[in-house]
Amino acid sequence: MEGTDSTEYFVTSLQTSGYHRTNSEIEDKNSVRNTNFGGIFSWTFSNLKVGATLIHQQLNMPLIPAGQLYNQFRFSGTENLTGGVDYIFNRGKYQFFGEAAMSKSKGKAFVQGAIFNLNDQLSFSLLYRHFDRNYQSLWANTFAEGSNISNESGLYFGTKILPVKFVALTAYSDLYKSPWINYSTAAPSTGWDALVQANVVLSRKLDFYIRYKNEEKEEKFIQNERYVNLPVQNQKLRLHINFKYSEKIILKTRFEHSKYNGLQKENGFLIFQDIQFHPAKFPVNLTARIAYFNTASYDSRIYAYENDLLYAFSIPSFYGTGFRTYLNLNYKISKNIDCWFKIANTSWTDRDAISSGYNEISGNNKTELKFQLRLKI
Repeated sequence: MEGTDSTEYFVTSLQTSGYHRTNSEIEDKNSVRNTNFGGIFSWTFSNLKVGATLIHQQLNMPLIPAGQLYNQFRFSGTENLTGGVDYIFNRGKYQFFGEAAMSKSKGKAFVQGAIFNLNDQLSFSLLYRHFDRNYQSLWANTFAEGSNISNESGLYFGTKILPVKFVALTAYSDLYKSPWINYSTAAPSTGWDALVQANVVLSRKLDFYIRYKNEEKEEKFIQNERYVNLPVQNQKLRLHINFKYSEKIILKTRFEHSKYNGLQKENGFLIFQDIQFHPAKFPVNLTARIAYFNTASYDSRIYAYENDLLYAFSIPSFYGTGFRTYLNLNYKISKNIDCWFKIANTSWTDRDAISSGYNEISGNNKTELKFQLRLKI
């Protein structure tokens, strides 16, 4: 929270981290009131569903983003109004869907998609999106490369092919561009993602998949004392194996390699072993993992999904050199009571301190402990 010479207060961002570490963070609590009201309307016909949405957002003090150039078209003020229409049309093997919206700033957003299930062996999907740089909606969420639903146009194409029994091929390509500056760019930019994956079922107990992903985009770097856009490339290759040892035990093994090509070239890899244990006569589910990672820096980081508490998810990134272990336990105490417990540890071998600033931890070990209890009434 900040004030002007006339003592009128305003905020430069909305605090959503949940941290209460410092006096300023504690003072941020309950300092801004955000009131939202609106309505959702829909009409259903035989093959068509049409809807309309209207939302009004009100802040009790002005939101004025920091003066960086990439914030020029972001929402500022105390009041915003957004309205939109959407539809879904189904007919046999085809589905079409889309949405169009406009904010008080007169910025427009548009999404149009289609899914075609041509037969049992072939299907594909298309999605086009366009968000004006001045489209403003504080809580919008849709398919996009960036986290802010603005300043982006893109075309996505995906397909699934079943060429032979026990083999499934999936692939997608996504091309996008931003006509204005983003947080991570110094000028208008373009990018391209592509992924190819083959799933193979060898038996009722053993299956695996191989995945290759390539991402190319422009990012901001300093050259000759000025910011410029330069191309960067991230490539990842993954092999993941599932083995059902018995009805009680499932083993999962993964190896993933990453390659980064920017101002410098980097490589990294991650390998982990999971075990899932579910005894037939005892109401408990247990998942455990041990992983080893080794990457040159954050640029060549690798992400890996982890089991977590109910309605929670965890996809941490791994960079540097070290080990990651965790144990996740779900126990059904009675018909109406369940509990979840997770303990995880990351140990680095290439540093004596973890993170920086208020998040800094002295030493090379970080341990997380979570517990959850659910009572059904």
